[in-house]
Amino acid sequence: MADISALSKISERMRIHRRLVNSTDTSTSDLLAFSKEVSSATKESTDCVKDVANYATRINEDLAKLRQLIKDFTIQIGDKMKALAEAGLFKDISDPPYSGGVGSGNYLAEHRFSSDRFDKQRAENLVLLQKIAEQQQALQRVLCETEGLITKVEETGFFTLGDFDNINGHLNQWIKGLETAEEREERKRQEEERKQKDEEEKKKKAEEQAKRKAEEQRRKDEEEKRRKEEEERRKEEQRKKDEEARARRNPEKWPTYIYDRQKHHNLFLHGICCAVSAITGGQGLEKDDIVCAALDSHIDLERYPKNKDEVLISSLIQIKPTKGKEIKLELPMKVYIPIASSSMDNRETVVKVSMNDQKWRFVDAKEEKPRGIKDRDALFVLIEINNFQSLEVIVVSRPKRENMKVKAAGGSFEPTIDKNVRIIVPSGCFMNDTGVHFKVDKDLANRAKAEKQFENIKIATSLHGIEFDDENLQNIEMEIYPDLHKIKNVSTHQKVIEKCRNKLVTDMSVIHIATRLHKDGKIQDECLEDIKSKKTEGMKARRLLEEFKNCDADQFTAITEALEKENQGHLAKLLKKTMEDIKNEEANTGSDFVGESDNMELQMVTSSQHGDWTVMKKESLKDFPDGVVISLPAKGGTFDIMGLIVPKGMDNKAISRIADLLYRQSYQFDAKLIVRQSDTDPSHCLVRCVENDKSIDAADTMKKQGFQKGPPDSPVFGICDGEEIIIKLEGNLTLDADYKVVRLKYYNLNPESASASFKIDVHNKKAQSEAKAFSGELRYNVGGVDQGPPRCGSVVLSIPKDEELHRFAPLTLDVPVKVAAKYLAYQLPIRPTPNLDDFYLSLVDNSRSKYRSIKTRADKEAETGTAREICEVFIKNWASQRPKNENKVQTISDRLYSFSTEFAKEFDMFMKPFSMTNGILSNNGIEELSKHIHDKWEAVAQNLGIDRDDVEAIKIDFKDDDKRAVRMLDKWRISDSAIKKGPIIMSHLSDCLKKSKCSQSALKLVMAKT
Repeated sequence: MADISALSKISERMRIHRRLVNSTDTSTSDLLAFSKEVSSATKESTDCVKDVANYATRINEDLAKLRQLIKDFTIQIGDKMKALAEAGLFKDISDPPYSGGVGSGNYLAEHRFSSDRFDKQRAENLVLLQKIAEQQQALQRVLCETEGLITKVEETGFFTLGDFDNINGHLNQWIKGLETAEEREERKRQEEERKQKDEEEKKKKAEEQAKRKAEEQRRKDEEEKRRKEEEERRKEEQRKKDEEARARRNPEKWPTYIYDRQKHHNLFLHGICCAVSAITGGQGLEKDDIVCAALDSHIDLERYPKNKDEVLISSLIQIKPTKGKEIKLELPMKVYIPIASSSMDNRETVVKVSMNDQKWRFVDAKEEKPRGIKDRDALFVLIEINNFQSLEVIVVSRPKRENMKVKAAGGSFEPTIDKNVRIIVPSGCFMNDTGVHFKVDKDLANRAKAEKQFENIKIATSLHGIEFDDENLQNIEMEIYPDLHKIKNVSTHQKVIEKCRNKLVTDMSVIHIATRLHKDGKIQDECLEDIKSKKTEGMKARRLLEEFKNCDADQFTAITEALEKENQGHLAKLLKKTMEDIKNEEANTGSDFVGESDNMELQMVTSSQHGDWTVMKKESLKDFPDGVVISLPAKGGTFDIMGLIVPKGMDNKAISRIADLLYRQSYQFDAKLIVRQSDTDPSHCLVRCVENDKSIDAADTMKKQGFQKGPPDSPVFGICDGEEIIIKLEGNLTLDADYKVVRLKYYNLNPESASASFKIDVHNKKAQSEAKAFSGELRYNVGGVDQGPPRCGSVVLSIPKDEELHRFAPLTLDVPVKVAAKYLAYQLPIRPTPNLDDFYLSLVDNSRSKYRSIKTRADKEAETGTAREICEVFIKNWASQRPKNENKVQTISDRLYSFSTEFAKEFDMFMKPFSMTNGILSNNGIEELSKHIHDKWEAVAQNLGIDRDDVEAIKIDFKDDDKRAVRMLDKWRISDSAIKKGPIIMSHLSDCLKKSKCSQSALKLVMAKT
């Protein structure tokens, strides 16, 4: 026990035991709980008694020690009292008057001394010491009695209240003996004062403490209130921040920025370059942070190393930051690239990017239209990108691939789309796990059969393509099991199995079919176990088909029935149909199979990195002699492979050329070259390479552009997307430029990229002297390697000789305006109304500044300075400043009506034959009339009064009478003599036709349009 709490502990245990005594009537059902409670209380009481007994023992020992200390202290007090008593209570007791003599003792004992001889201080000290000694003796008695009580309890085990009262009595006497009554009163008074002071201080402290607590509580309450308010405010701010952050990070809340093309040539999607949606704010993107460009020229598109089997379906999109810093956003930005639709089957859309001018790589993409694009037919692909300083994106369509992963540790795998191929990658071939993209073109053989140039070639395998995301550091082995094999005299059933072998290997559920055949007793236990032990599905299928290498009718029936029972009826139908096809083919054209006597051999050819095709070394497989293994060289990355059955001894270059033709045939478009010359300048040429189906529309477009004449279109030839056409001029024509070669880059998406305009010139004007024109050949070739027809060829161009070129004159332009100006110039100066200046002002809407400007110019340009000539020039200059689509003759007529209705009607009557729509003196009118008077055109010219020299010039310039008649009528209709006829011009023309004995159809035509 740590302090004097033994009695309180004993009292507490007594209270508990009394309660237990009062609970002895507990019912039987509660007896178990009561028993547990009694046991617990008894244990606690036992522990308490032990603690109190130990404490009592320590008290008894300490009392003995205290009594010894008091005893020692009392002895010390006695020694002090003894010393004080020996010193005496008198001052100077040993003085001579008091010393000596016989009776001095009696004298001193009875002699009375004065008070000043009494040592009061010494007496008081003695009294105090006596009091202390008495107190110590009394305390010793109390201690002795207490020790006695303890000893009695220890020896007898009991005591009486008298024993306690006796000790308490002596203890109280001892306490009272410690102080006098005055001291006790003083002590009581002081205690009362102290108590009162303590009470007051306690009360004051209590009040201060209460006040302090209240203030503290108020402060805490206010602080708690502020804290709660601050917490609520912080939570609200955080909630708003979280909502803003969620909204900011929510792509549905991001703005969409539309970037337009720099040139509005509208290849597709109405000039949109791309759209970008990105997070905003800190580490976000604003529209002006980047610039986007759509590049379509062949120079720009060459930045992307396109495969021949790819077709571009987007422009090359460039995205760069405006400030040159890296785009590093909190979340990747969404980039939407507009694309053209790809209608070709069995193809996929792929997006490739080049970041910071690095290697082009694939990125995940999906078709999705950005918000804000209203065009329903618009197509976009979406990519997510981040962390770049420059970005180039392009979208291509290509044959579908099977995508796989190869570990850095290497391994072997076979594509599920063609299990007749197995690829073996050695360890360390790639630094990391890399993607593998595998394509199969199974229609190669069918396309080759349709071409006569491949009559002596047989296709042994499908066209396979392998593309690795990373460059292979080592050679990669590839096992291939060709479709065609050398076969001796075998049954038709065996030929069916062999011809369908690769299809069966790829699609057959091997284990199910093998189990079925085993159950039907068609294969043995060892064969089934051997099949199951093979590593790949392809190897299992080939092992099963080995059992049917000598297939007869029974085995053929067994395998077809097994296929049907295992829900692979499509393969059973294939076998049966192939049986019929082989029988028909052999009856009509002979077998597709290669016999021992055919003098043919298998050659494997590959193209690495889309380069030239190369004949590869091959080795036969030990387990399957019909299969071969080739080694794909390191540093390739992209490979195309095919197997050909060719005549023995065929040159490798010839084999490679055939492979190139077959490959290109798989992915090329049918196109043709169109060459046209300008209608007004034959030395100006326009050439376009267009898809064959679009050639008519392209020619119409060129015609509208003023390029109508030219040689016949080239024969149709095949060209792959992105291939180049090289054009040169030979013969007596040359390019009128520093460069002597024209290069066209064909892209199906952008036909305009495969077009060019150029000037041609005569190489030697003394040559071809007897010809009517200088001529030469425009030669073309697809690609840099010489091709055979139709991928190369030529067309003939010609330039007319100088004299013919100079004599060539088209129809007069703006005839109605020129005729109106000349007619009014003859009429207005001699008429009182309208006044010339007033008429001029009406034409310029009463703008005197315009009037002065045009009038001053007319005064300068009029050679003779007459009013007639000034009037004609004024009207022509006025017409040249008016809008092109305005009917200027009608405007003049309206102005004349404001001055004189009679003259205005006369003007309308005169101008009617020159109407641009159906007037006989319009361009269309004189061309139609010339067809009826071509045989009388010279007589008509003479009657119309055309000068003889002009007639002779027309004869020289034109060899065709129709064109001569047109030129003659064109010259007459704007002559002064014709204009002076005024309203009777048509009757004059009719009379001249009659005099010239023209046909009635010509006369009726003039009368009908008069």
